[in-house]
Amino acid sequence: MITRKLRTLIVEDDLDHQRHLEKLIEENHPELHLMGSCSSGTEALSTIKSIRPELIMMDIDLRDMNAFEMLEQLHETNFHIVFTTAYNEYAIKAFRVNAVDYLLKPIIADELAQSIQKAMLQMNLHKDYESLITDFHRFNNRFLTINEKKKVTFVPIDQILYIQADRSYSTIYYRDEGERRKITTCNNLSFFEKQLLGHDFIRIHQSYLVSRLQIHEFTKKDRKVKLICGDLLPVSRGKTEVIIGE
Repeated sequence: MITRKLRTLIVEDDLDHQRHLEKLIEENHPELHLMGSCSSGTEALSTIKSIRPELIMMDIDLRDMNAFEMLEQLHETNFHIVFTTAYNEYAIKAFRVNAVDYLLKPIIADELAQSIQKAMLQMNLHKDYESLITDFHRFNNRFLTINEKKKVTFVPIDQILYIQADRSYSTIYYRDEGERRKITTCNNLSFFEKQLLGHDFIRIHQSYLVSRLQIHEFTKKDRKVKLICGDLLPVSRGKTEVIIGE
């Protein structure tokens, strides 16, 4: 069952070829929603901006400009293109603009069907890729990735207590299923400070990066913070305002 049809536009200045292509699509491709046909580059530019097609069947030699000149005038080309032309001299240039396919006129039904399948496959792959990237960023926003020699450990950011630096090494203290754990990595504290930007971690000392949510109290006299877990950590003289928010 087809749930959504692809918005499709024909750009063709030869009326006979235009009607032939329209007929092939209307009779054989219910997966496409043919939104219109344009007979010039100028008309196509305006139509593309208004209907935002996902697939364009585009002739190369138009009456007022060629297809490549037209594409250069668009700020973005977030659609797929199947070029249709009577000549094969533009093939290399067509694929340089990431065309799905390049069909020679007269258009044959089977060849058109193959081109449409290619376009739909590319669209699905693109959507899968975007979904993968979204999932990665969502995952990456919840976990700190620790790359060790023999394994990769994913530490939930909301379970991190603090990170302690020792020269070019850092030790991460965190909770895992109620148990307190630690892991040492060869990354310095500045590396983790960048990784945890936006997660409410504060640099209280040249050797300590702390989750603000884990701070229980701050003793001004001896400049130390006491964490909920009971650990006492030093605070540099210039970091007092970071703790109390002044």
